[in-house]
Amino acid sequence: MQIESMEPIDDDSAAGADAQLGRRIRHLRKARELSLKDVAERSGLSVSFISQIERGRSSASVRVLVRIANALNVRLSGLFDESDDDEAIVQRRETRRRIAFRDTSISKELVTPTHPNPKLDVYLITIEPGGSTGGAPYAHSGAEAGIVVKGVLELCVEGETHVLREGDGFSFDSNRPHQFGNPGTGLTQVIWVNSRAAGE
Repeated sequence: MQIESMEPIDDDSAAGADAQLGRRIRHLRKARELSLKDVAERSGLSVSFISQIERGRSSASVRVLVRIANALNVRLSGLFDESDDDEAIVQRRETRRRIAFRDTSISKELVTPTHPNPKLDVYLITIEPGGSTGGAPYAHSGAEAGIVVKGVLELCVEGETHVLREGDGFSFDSNRPHQFGNPGTGLTQVIWVNSRAAGE
């Protein structure tokens, strides 16, 4: 499989992505008639931190975005795009959204169309050398699977660490605490699939 090479995350493009993400989160919050305090209580984050994210003044980690998405009752993919087209079948490469997490040196691109209630989301995740989700492991509903298409992936699930290389695949329930990173010296790219839990 041929995967495009990506430039390292620069401050200008990351700042633009932060601002776009912040506007989307604010839109979703207001559409649900939720205050910053409501989202803070639901997510366990501070009001000031959420406000900074909405204004594009702070870059959120994957873990933080999962908590915000849960608080807003949307899939993580719902933070990427404003499209709500149930009929969309194709996501063109040139129009897919990318979120760069500067603090973790990870970027995520949603490569499937954004639907209001998708059964699964497929991402192209790029991790710079030494990049990782960092901190404590996180968990959420659903299931995950993927394949490493470039580089080396270190995946830790419930305290057990697995080192995967190009062509290696994985799957696990998302409610098992997990984290991942790139222990190598080159870029790592992973096709990563998130599916929703039954009944959601």
